[in-house]
Amino acid sequence: MAGRPLSPRARVAATAALLIAAAIVAWWQRYPAAAMQPLAVAAAPGARLPRLAAHPAGGAVLSWVEPAPDGGHVLRVARYRDGRFAAPVEVARGQDWFVNWSDFPSVVPIATDFWLAHWLVRHPRADSPYHYGIALALSRDDGHHWTRVPAPHADAGPAEHGFAAIAALDGRAAMVWLDGRANDARHTFALRTTDIERDGTATAERIIDGDVCTCCWPALARTRNDLWVAYRGRTTDEIRDFQLRHRSAEGWSAPIALAGEGWSIAGCPVNGVSLAARGERLAAAWFTAAGGTARVRAAFIRDGANSLEAVHDIDAASPVGRAAIAWLNDDTAAALHIAAPAAGADLADLRLTRVSPAGVGRALTLTQVPANRDSGVPQLMAVGSEVLVAWTGAAPVYGLHILHVPLRAVP
Repeated sequence: MAGRPLSPRARVAATAALLIAAAIVAWWQRYPAAAMQPLAVAAAPGARLPRLAAHPAGGAVLSWVEPAPDGGHVLRVARYRDGRFAAPVEVARGQDWFVNWSDFPSVVPIATDFWLAHWLVRHPRADSPYHYGIALALSRDDGHHWTRVPAPHADAGPAEHGFAAIAALDGRAAMVWLDGRANDARHTFALRTTDIERDGTATAERIIDGDVCTCCWPALARTRNDLWVAYRGRTTDEIRDFQLRHRSAEGWSAPIALAGEGWSIAGCPVNGVSLAARGERLAAAWFTAAGGTARVRAAFIRDGANSLEAVHDIDAASPVGRAAIAWLNDDTAAALHIAAPAAGADLADLRLTRVSPAGVGRALTLTQVPANRDSGVPQLMAVGSEVLVAWTGAAPVYGLHILHVPLRAVP
């Protein structure tokens, strides 16, 4: 039976509701930043150096370093799910840590019963500020309790071992780091790797590349078939471009150039690379200033390929860089970076840009962050229908800043 026709008053009310809804949608589409919301986490004053990692059961984990009351430092981690952070858990603390804006700890869940954390400890016989090693701890109960395990590197001398990256690999934790044990007048560093077993023991170290840039953070990511590493290489004539390699049963592949810009620079630019994997696809984002033009770029590659699928400039207007990338769906990623500050300004835009093999979308300015090293290395992770963005506030207060961005807000 047909329902009764609406009264004139009801028709007016229904029409008004539709018009209001349409206006809200139109306004939201025009001002997507209004959908972004800050997130709170129970970090102590002075907390900094956030790092995000995926949880195997969904959601994410956020780790950071905060000052201890006794003058040392504490590494904490908090689980993120259902739109909120759980109470943080202490992973480790110490008086002898090396704490640096670009070379900082991580906490990575390999499985719910195998989490691995790393941080940096000064060498007791250090005669340089950069003589430090990598410390490890593992958790067998989803990050609630932690046990210290041996360092991943056999070298125990006063040398630099840092800029570590960790990824899951067939139940183990694969790990890479920049290693300065062979440091000489030329500042020769190697990219080394090992696997950490579930009991915390490390397999024999291997050298992936014996001559790399000394302080640009590398990245690891696991596609369906391969483990990939990206790092800034180095040639004898000081070309410092990013390279990709993938690992098989036979070992690490020959390098694949990330665009091969030919950036010649006689020193480390301290601007690393980001990788994100989804199925058979890999996305990368990085900074270069080859040819005197500072740019943030993104590229895509597939398992089994020996060349890039596509390369795009995200920002060619002299950005600060410190890029990150995350997949939004099977075809599209989002790249995060710090843009160039205005002349004489202390702050710069933190921008999120949709990018795919087909091209680059419009950038969304999330906020402004310190253009110097205070903001650290901003973090990006896609979690369900949202992305999380984290960065450090300005010194001397610092503080963690975390932003929730719905995927629909990314233009």
